[in-house]
Amino acid sequence: ILERYNLKNKPSIVLKNPVYINDYPDEVDMCSKMKIVCAGRLDKNKNFIGVIRAFSLIESNYENIILEIYGDGPELKNLKNEAEKLNIENQVYFLGVTNNIVEALVGARCFVLFSNQEGYPNILLEAMAVGVPVIASDCPVGACSELIKEGETGLLVSVGSVNELANKIDYILSNLERSKIMAEKARYVRTANHKSIICRSFRDFLEVIVGN
Repeated sequence: ILERYNLKNKPSIVLKNPVYINDYPDEVDMCSKMKIVCAGRLDKNKNFIGVIRAFSLIESNYENIILEIYGDGPELKNLKNEAEKLNIENQVYFLGVTNNIVEALVGARCFVLFSNQEGYPNILLEAMAVGVPVIASDCPVGACSELIKEGETGLLVSVGSVNELANKIDYILSNLERSKIMAEKARYVRTANHKSIICRSFRDFLEVIVGN
């Protein structure tokens, strides 16, 4: 996108979003809690209703599995109604806005970001940095596919494909050791997206500009 609109070929740089987590709770066992976590504004773009539908397709295969949804927004009532319609209202928890997303994420079996569109999602960065297996939509802009190497640091799904999402959640839940390996590799963002690295890249870019 930057190359497309930089018509005058001005010097430019693309800076990644930094991870601001400073204290990683690594003492907690990875994937130790039977829960799937989602977080974000409860609007249609985030497609939480698709997550609920996908969850309903696989939840009966796993004892005590729950879906936790953090956030608030205009779709809250519709999402609750959907959970009730699918008879999973006792397994889907709407937990509102949290000031400690790390606590919400740590130990989760899976984090899901099923948006129709995304920029460079901080919540996905945070889940990867904490060490949670992640599934995200392969949105057109490409930021999720930039962060996730399919099958190595997480899983990607086609935008809006509920059945594909259900299959990939099922894969995560039924392949614990493989999921742990992906989650461990996903922690690369701790270094690649560390704020000191991002600041250094910006500083180096400014030095080139000033030098010119």
